[in-house]
Amino acid sequence: MYQPLPPNEFFKNQHLTLLLRDKIGKYAVLSLRDKFYSAEPEELRGLEIHSEQLSVPFYDLFQLNTQVIDLEFEQALFEIAPTHEVQVKGEIDVKGYAYTDIIMRFPRDSINREFVEQLRFDADQLAFINFVAKKYELSLQDICRFLDEDDMFNDRGELQEEIFQGRANLSFRQGKFRDDAKNRVLIKTNPDAQEQIYEEKIVEMQYYLEVPAIFQTMCNIHEYNFMLKNEPYIQMLKRFFSKGSVPDRVLDIFEKISLNYQLNDEVINVLIHYLHSNKDSSWTKSYIESIAADMIGKQVSSFEHTVDYVREKTIKFKQLQSGAKRNTQRKSKSQKPNIPMIGDIQPQEQISEEQWESIRRKIEKLDGI
Repeated sequence: MYQPLPPNEFFKNQHLTLLLRDKIGKYAVLSLRDKFYSAEPEELRGLEIHSEQLSVPFYDLFQLNTQVIDLEFEQALFEIAPTHEVQVKGEIDVKGYAYTDIIMRFPRDSINREFVEQLRFDADQLAFINFVAKKYELSLQDICRFLDEDDMFNDRGELQEEIFQGRANLSFRQGKFRDDAKNRVLIKTNPDAQEQIYEEKIVEMQYYLEVPAIFQTMCNIHEYNFMLKNEPYIQMLKRFFSKGSVPDRVLDIFEKISLNYQLNDEVINVLIHYLHSNKDSSWTKSYIESIAADMIGKQVSSFEHTVDYVREKTIKFKQLQSGAKRNTQRKSKSQKPNIPMIGDIQPQEQISEEQWESIRRKIEKLDGI
C-alpha cells in the first residue's frame, strides 16, 4: 500500500486525472477538484512566491496532447485551475545572449569556468557583455573566446571590462578590414559590374565648376563639367596626373572610397577637382578620407550635392583665413611702440698741449695741499 497523493500533486498528474475521468466522468472530476481547493485569501492575492529549482519536472519536458482526447475537458481544467501558482525564479532576463547561451558554449575545462558561472547572478556584467556584443557585432562564439582568455577576470573573479571591450574593438576592426578587402575583390571580379552601361548625364549651369589651368587648352567649361559628371574617376585621375602615372597610394585611397564607402564616380570626380583647385588641400590619405567621411555623414550622394558641399567648404575656409588675418593685424597694433635708439655720440675736440700743461699744474697744486 502506498500513501495517497496530495490533491495538488494528483491533479497535476495528467495520467491520473485522465484515469479518474474514465472511472467517474469528467463532471465528477471537476466537482471533486473544486472541493479540494479552497479560495485564495485576499492578503495573498497578487503575491508571488519565488524559489530556485535546479531540477526539471517531468511534465515540463513531456506533456500529453489531451486536446485530442477530450478538448472540452482540457478547457475546463484550464479555467478552474487555481490562480495562485508557484513560479520558479529563472535566470536573469536580459536583452541579447542569456546566461544559458554562454555557459552551454563555454569550455568545461577552462580555468575561467567558475567565473563565467557567476555571471548568472550578476546582471550588470551580463548586461555589459551584451552591450559590447551589440556594439561590436560579436557572435556567441566570440564572447566565449574572449571570456576564456587568461587575463579577462581579476583575482576576485570580476570581469575586466576595459580588456573585454578592447578585444571586442580589435576583433571588429580586423573583421571590417577583411570584409572590405573581400568586397573589393568581389566587385573587381564581378562581370556584371564591369558590363554596366552608363547613360550620359547633363550638368546644369548653376552647378558648373571652374576649369583648372591644366585643362584650359584642352576643353571649355561645358566639356570639363561634362567629364566630371560622366567619366570614371580613374580616367579623371589620369587627366590630373597627366605628366606621369597616378601614384599607387592615390589609387588605393580612391579605390577604398569607391568600393567601401560606395561613393559614385561623379562625387569622387568633384572631390578630385576640389583637391586640385584648393591650394591648402592635401593628397594625403588622412585628409582625403576625412573629407569622404564628412561627405558620407552629410548624405552627399550626387554631383549637385557635392558641388554645393565643396563651395560651402571653400567659403568657410576663406572666412577662416580672413579672420586669421584680422587677428594678426589686431595683435600687431596692440604691440608696444618702437622706442627710438640713441644716436651716435659726437667725438669731442682734441686737447692741446697747453691745456694738458695747465691741467697738470692744477693737479700738482692739489697734491701739494
